Amino acid sequence: MLSIGRCGSTLDSEQQRLVTRLRDSLVRRGAKLDAVGQSRLSQINQDLAALFAEFRAKVLADENTCTVIDRESDLAGLPASFISAARVAAEARGMGDRWVIVNTRSSVDPFLTFSSRRDLREAVWRRFKSRATTAMRMTRRQRPSHCHPPSRAREASRFRHHAHWRMVDTMAGDPTAARIDEKGVACGHGASAEDVAEMQAIADREQRGSPIEPWDYLYFAEKVRKAKYDLDQNEVKPYFALENMVAAMMWSAERRFDIAFTEITGRVPAFT
Repeated sequence: MLSIGRCGSTLDSEQQRLVTRLRDSLVRRGAKLDAVGQSRLSQINQDLAALFAEFRAKVLADENTCTVIDRESDLAGLPASFISAARVAAEARGMGDRWVIVNTRSSVDPFLTFSSRRDLREAVWRRFKSRATTAMRMTRRQRPSHCHPPSRAREASRFRHHAHWRMVDTMAGDPTAARIDEKGVACGHGASAEDVAEMQAIADREQRGSPIEPWDYLYFAEKVRKAKYDLDQNEVKPYFALENMVAAMMWSAERRFDIAFTEITGRVPAFT
C-alpha cells in the first residue's frame, strides 16, 4: 500500500505537493493493483497505444486531403494572403495552375470566414467535418472488448467511473462540482440567439429564404463584426504574429509574478 506517512510533516508545502502528485500519478497508473490487475492494465495500455497511433495516422491522412479550386472567380471574397497560400499549397501538390484548400482548420476557417461562394463553403465544411469519420468507425470495430478507457480508469485507480478519474486533478475535483449553473446557461443561450439573429438579418439580404447553416456561421459572424465594429481581421493580424504574442506573454508574466526573463541563446549547451 502506498502512503506518504509521517515524513509529510517534515516537508514544506511545495515538497508535500510534489509527493502527493507523484503518489497520485503512481496510483492512477495502477501501483495499488495486484499482479493480475497490473498485467491486465499493461495489456490495455498496449492495445490503446496501438489504436491511438493508428487513429492519429488516419486523421493525418484525412487532413492531407483538400478541396481544389479551378477558377479564379471561385476565390471571391478571399484575402490576397489566403489566395497566395492556396496557390502555394497547389504548387506543392503539382497543381500550380489551381488553388488548394487543405483540409486543416488553419486553412478551412479562413475560407469559411471570407469566401462569398456559399456552395464552396458547404463543400469545404463537409469535407472538414467528415475527416477521420472512417477512421473512427474502423477503430471502434477493431478495438478489443476489454480495451475501453472507462475500464482502464477503474482498473488503474478504483475510481467509480471515467469522469472521476479525469477530473480528480482539475479545479472542480469531482464531476458533481462541474455542473453548469442553469442561470448562466440561459444567459449564454440568450447571447447566442442574439448573435444568430444579427447574422440572419444580413443573410436574409444576401440569400433570401435560406436559414444560416453551419458553413455560413463564420462568414456572417465576420460581416456582423465589420458592421458593428468596422473591424477587419487582416488589419489586426500583424499584431498577433508569434513573436509579438510571445513578447506580450512575457511582459504580462513579469508584471503579474514579479519575475524577469533573460535570453540565454548561445550561452548554454544545446543540441544542433
